[in-house]
Amino acid sequence: EATLGLEAAQALGVTSQHLPVRLSMGDIWVVAVGILGPTPVESAADHSVFVPGTFAKETMGFDGKFDTIYVRAPLAFSNTVSGLLVPTIDPTGSLGLEVTRDSSALIAEADAATAFQGLLLALAGVGLLVAAFGVTNTLTIAVVERRGEIGIRRALGASRASIAGLFVTEGTIVAFLGGVGGVVFGVWVTLIAAWHQGVTPEIPVNAPLLGLACSLVVALAAAVYPALRAATLPPNDALRTMM
Repeated sequence: EATLGLEAAQALGVTSQHLPVRLSMGDIWVVAVGILGPTPVESAADHSVFVPGTFAKETMGFDGKFDTIYVRAPLAFSNTVSGLLVPTIDPTGSLGLEVTRDSSALIAEADAATAFQGLLLALAGVGLLVAAFGVTNTLTIAVVERRGEIGIRRALGASRASIAGLFVTEGTIVAFLGGVGGVVFGVWVTLIAAWHQGVTPEIPVNAPLLGLACSLVVALAAAVYPALRAATLPPNDALRTMM
């Protein structure tokens, strides 16, 4: 059983849907059962094929002595892992092992991840701001067009709170439906992208719930001005528009 590096799998045209697959390595046949994720720090692993040590000894003449060990760790724990590698693998220090790390690649990776997250947050903020203006404008137009209805309700004894609650409820429903549509569209795009890349999609359960919660909060904030405008509208002025 072998594991393919990402570039090796792409060169062979192998995706996760094809696994397990039988491959030829010269005169030796192996069965690939997995594909490694991308390794931006050590690209040699991306175009390699990894086989078990016993298989390498029996069929490939491997003498059992490793000259390179690849270790992947989160960036925040890289210094701790580097300090523990040599004492763990060679407690006596007789092998003369050294730990090497491409610091520039790690820094670039961290900067790219931070910039990408910042871009996503900025886009999300702009989207929420646009949505808030949209809800406010929609409800404000509704208040203007329904001045007569508001005047009749006030004349029949409706309180200002009930008038304001009417428009807040309407804005909340509009935002909820928009949030549901956005969540469905986002999940659909994620599934399509994962299918094209040949990976298993992972959608956190809290992400759609957070999206709906943000849409409702924005709706409540955006509905404040139209609701207050409708609640403070004098009944006489509202009924005058019907004449």
